[in-house]
Amino acid sequence: MKFKEIDFNSIRRIKNYIKVVLFKFKYVILFEIKKQILEFKKLLQNNKSFLIFFFTSLFVYLMWFIVYYPGNMSPDSIVQWEQCNINKFNNFNPIIHTLLICALRYIWNNPAVVSLTQIITTSVLSAYFLNFLIKNKVSRLLISIIFILFIISPPILIYNIILWKDVMFAQGVFLLGIRCVIDLNNAPRATSLGRQLSLGFIVVITSALRHNGIIYIFIIPLLYFVFRILKYKELIKLVLIIFVIYFSLNNLLFRLIDVYFSPKNQMTSYLRIQFIAEIIKKDEFLYEDEKEVIEKILPLEDFKRYYHCSAIDYLWGPNFNLSPLNDTEYLHRFNEVTGHIIMRNLPEVISNRVCLFSYAIGLGNQKHSMFYVNDIIENSLGLEQKGNLYFKTKINKSLWWSVHFPQRVVFWCHATNIVVYLIFLLESILRKNKLLLVYILIIFINVPIIFLMGVARDFRYLYMLQFGVFFLLPLSRMKSLKKK
Repeated sequence: MKFKEIDFNSIRRIKNYIKVVLFKFKYVILFEIKKQILEFKKLLQNNKSFLIFFFTSLFVYLMWFIVYYPGNMSPDSIVQWEQCNINKFNNFNPIIHTLLICALRYIWNNPAVVSLTQIITTSVLSAYFLNFLIKNKVSRLLISIIFILFIISPPILIYNIILWKDVMFAQGVFLLGIRCVIDLNNAPRATSLGRQLSLGFIVVITSALRHNGIIYIFIIPLLYFVFRILKYKELIKLVLIIFVIYFSLNNLLFRLIDVYFSPKNQMTSYLRIQFIAEIIKKDEFLYEDEKEVIEKILPLEDFKRYYHCSAIDYLWGPNFNLSPLNDTEYLHRFNEVTGHIIMRNLPEVISNRVCLFSYAIGLGNQKHSMFYVNDIIENSLGLEQKGNLYFKTKINKSLWWSVHFPQRVVFWCHATNIVVYLIFLLESILRKNKLLLVYILIIFINVPIIFLMGVARDFRYLYMLQFGVFFLLPLSRMKSLKKK
């Protein structure tokens, strides 16, 4: 096309049209944000129950915060804190959680700001959901009992002040459960753009807080489709919003700040190593060429000496070498060899899954269990606890008592939680209680994931079960869906 043939008037009309569309889209977003702020303000003004629940729980949690000030930090937390100092990030711990810590440090450069954020989030979410249940004619006496049990639960109390990604992840999962219950209760009313944007944002952020959280990118739209919460047009819009936000984070923001991403095969390689370790530990037969491949990562004797089914962490030492997995040719050979070994020894693989899962749900021996941290580990960053030593000693003794049998079954046992969830799952099916069913599905989906993909036994990996279990009974007593 020659220069003189270009229709400049058409180009101007297109540019003007794009400006108008962008202006309207910006106006709609700002209007929806303002609307949500006004709704929340109205909630604070007109809902005494919310205020009572919120400030009561906040007061209780702040007592623990003062005792353990500024919070509790594990090696993972220290690494994330250091990444914020040097502005060099990797995705070994989910980068979105590290960036949230960095962002909060602009408010107050102290681990306490993360602890306080988690405390406030727990208080808001529990108060909001309980207030919603009261509005839907659930017994106030029942709600009060559940609330008291929730705010004195040892895992809730101590996890509020631990700087772990799993805490925010569990809060995000619980928020998704609340959101789906509320949207289902209001179905089939069309969801506004603002609500879809907020839902998409919650889905993506929650999915990014844990590596296995990616399941929520798919499960939430699927549930909204199966339970007919959204009409087809709104559902397509929601999927597009989730995709755009997810793409923006992973391909724009994370690349912009030059995040080092661990190899995509790392998690599956860890899982294969765990299976192989179980097989070697039980003296199952390996061919010489298979031994040669495996020993490039760790000598067979070290597998036998250090491995325990509860976690791959026991293998980490001076002889543990993952660098060969970065070689494409070796990785292909490693996958081929381990695949053959695993298929020949499926009983040992199943044994590994059962053993690790038993520890993850709180049934394992105390020696190899990991329930919580109650201090800031020794570090070179100058981070240390400055809370009240007298009360901390007393609380530590009560926590130590709570994780031993038989009291562990009540306080720190996901096996108990799983039984409770399954009972209410059966009730939701028999009584056709869709609200209860969708809530359980969102939280419980993590159980089979940890069973199949878990490489460690920490209580925190299924913390969302403990967080959400208190609300099953009042939700089951909520009246059926409103007639439209």
